[in-house]
Amino acid sequence: MDPLCQSTRDRLAFQAGTDCTPEREVRLHLEDCAECRAWQFGLERRVAALRDLSPLAAPEALDGLVVSALHAGARQERALRHLGALERRLAPAALDERAEERLASLRAEDGALLDAPRSPAVLERLVSEDLQDLPRAIVRRLTSKLSRKPAPAELEGRVQRELAKTGTILRFRPIAAAAAAVLLGVFGWTQFSPQGTTDVDDSGGPGPVASERFDVHHIDTLADYADGQHDPFAQRLADELSNSRLSIAELGLVGGNTFADQSGDDPAGDDPEGDAPDAPDAPSGGGGGSPGSGSATQPGAATQPAAAVLLRVAPVSRELLGRMADVHGAPVYLKRLVMLHDPEMPNADLVYEEHLWRDGSGAFSVEPGAVLTPQMNATEEATFGLLQGARQGFVERHRDFRIHDLPLFQQNYTVTDMRQTVQLAGVYCQVIEVHRRDNAVVFWRLAVDPKTGRVLLEERIDVLGKLRARIEVLEVSERPSLNRTVLDGGPSSWTPVSSATLATMQIHVPGFIPDGYLPVETATLQDVTGRAWLRQLYTDGVSEFFFLHALSNSTGPIVSARAKTTTRDVLNSLSLGGMRVLDGEVSGVRVIAVGMLPEFQILQAIDSAIQ
Repeated sequence: MDPLCQSTRDRLAFQAGTDCTPEREVRLHLEDCAECRAWQFGLERRVAALRDLSPLAAPEALDGLVVSALHAGARQERALRHLGALERRLAPAALDERAEERLASLRAEDGALLDAPRSPAVLERLVSEDLQDLPRAIVRRLTSKLSRKPAPAELEGRVQRELAKTGTILRFRPIAAAAAAVLLGVFGWTQFSPQGTTDVDDSGGPGPVASERFDVHHIDTLADYADGQHDPFAQRLADELSNSRLSIAELGLVGGNTFADQSGDDPAGDDPEGDAPDAPDAPSGGGGGSPGSGSATQPGAATQPAAAVLLRVAPVSRELLGRMADVHGAPVYLKRLVMLHDPEMPNADLVYEEHLWRDGSGAFSVEPGAVLTPQMNATEEATFGLLQGARQGFVERHRDFRIHDLPLFQQNYTVTDMRQTVQLAGVYCQVIEVHRRDNAVVFWRLAVDPKTGRVLLEERIDVLGKLRARIEVLEVSERPSLNRTVLDGGPSSWTPVSSATLATMQIHVPGFIPDGYLPVETATLQDVTGRAWLRQLYTDGVSEFFFLHALSNSTGPIVSARAKTTTRDVLNSLSLGGMRVLDGEVSGVRVIAVGMLPEFQILQAIDSAIQ
């Protein structure tokens, strides 16, 4: 049965026999679905028939049956006691004689067959101990099957920092967790908060401190990142993550009215004619109208499921997850509205339209459309289009929510059906939420077409509940016409490296990999300065972690991150849409690490890769 039909019938059954008026989306679905209308008619007839029944008195024999049933448990206990009191019957003498005869014949055939190894002494001792206190043994065995709670990431990071002070760095998570548990029991929780050493993690709260080896320089704004003191290749990567917002800030295309101005004024307020483009509307959390018909979603505020249609939450079917993992290989045309929001820079919102074509065989094209925010003239918008057009490979492969590895995704994430429907691009979609099981930096609220598994609305929300990105499909065609479209997107510019070639190269591999991540690919690229880079890509099923470093035989220039004021290595840190970018020079090696991860975990990966 179609999930939308099932959801509609659940709501009708929930309201059966009441005076409640069905919700708007239920009425719309009944107008389109003849089967659900027939099912509703049958439901109303059954309810009416049950109302007309006169109550019948219980027969007298039923009273005795009820009493008997209530005492069934007592009868079972008495039966068990009687069975336990019965004496064990001995085996007949004839059976013992036959067993002895069989034993003698086997010994004659093969004496070694009977010399069975005895159980180890330790096993006999453990069995004896369990038999002496059987209830305790059963409880211990059941509790041992419960999943263990891992040590908090903050505690583990602090333990590693304490051990680093003595010259010892733990690189194995089980050992670190055990050491954390011992130290916690001896010294107490408060002993892991040395004065003046706390940092701030991605959630805004206090987080674990980086290794004493690093001096982390936090970059607050994109404009600061474009000050010429950073590696050009790292700036290019940050530009891709920010959808060309970095290039716009660097080139000053919009003057001081948006990216440089933090006054909180409307960036379109300087339009003398009053015809600046309005902020795009979005379907409300209750859904049901077409895109643009609902209340406008304010930047930074994620849509919330409407209480009127939120009956219960439930796991998402494996069939739907499978369709979501496979849908990226199907041909399609999508017109999307992209909104990128930075809570720390409210006037730096970027809202624009985007067109995507896929032919189903690996070729694609991503073209930017009209820019709604910030306000641009024709020249500025054309420049933005050129910048964004060069990023289409990154947009298609890495920007949006995508299940890269379904088994790994199911291992690391929980997916919840919010029991809510919303209409997007003329399609009724199922609303789900995707949460990382641990070390979450963001979570996703998605509207998915249940028939195809295609995500038609994606909201990326950080742990503080602030919206970081919103991508809404305005138009969709499963059979696109590709005659007038040049599908110039294809294979990545990164060249995969074989294991045999890697064995001949001097590379740095992280010894610490964040929990749940597995390697996907190792590839190389030569940037415009002639410098060769090695990129190691990891994924947890959805999110990706990039670890890049310049190869030692590179001839390109090395740009120092910042003038060193200490003996520690200097790393720049920038947050973009939930992604954390760290770049700098570590022991003379240029390093860039990017991931949707807490900063301290990325620092651990860098520290473990370069000694």
